[in-house]
Amino acid sequence: MSSDDGRTKPYPRNEAQQSLKGEDLCLFRAKFGDRKISTVVHAKEVNKFQLAYAGILKANMDNLKKRERRTAIETKTNSINAVKI
Repeated sequence: MSSDDGRTKPYPRNEAQQSLKGEDLCLFRAKFGDRKISTVVHAKEVNKFQLAYAGILKANMDNLKKRERRTAIETKTNSINAVKI
């Protein structure tokens, strides 16, 4: 998470000209393959954003492949066979 104030221009060198008193913003960036997306969230709404983001991730995890697990019986027989050899 990075802090972002939404400015696109550089800060002026003379500090007397600066009169910035805005609220903090958070910049979220993500990359999927060759696509990049980003969004700016107010600091007060970060928790709400993270809960919504986690909900979206959990909802879309059903398409993931489950890894194949060895059963306990297979591992025991393999270890016994290895000892006999």
